[in-house]
Amino acid sequence: MQISCISPKFSIKEINGFNNTGNVCIWPAEECLSIFCLENRSIFDGKSVIELGAGMAGLAGLIVAQACNATDVTLTD
Repeated sequence: MQISCISPKFSIKEINGFNNTGNVCIWPAEECLSIFCLENRSIFDGKSVIELGAGMAGLAGLIVAQACNATDVTLTD
């Protein structure tokens, strides 16, 4: 087995304080939670739901709001 490392073309000094505004990503854990919510819709039926730390996309909370018949959904970050 051979492991290769690519040396960075930038330094820590250059990325410190980098403005990440506008970059939206969906974390793998958020995708897994969304699938769980879709497979277990009855858990949310008629309930108020709050997603704490929904992140930039809030995918799981949006899935619950759209597809799981919750009475109220609140997303926070």
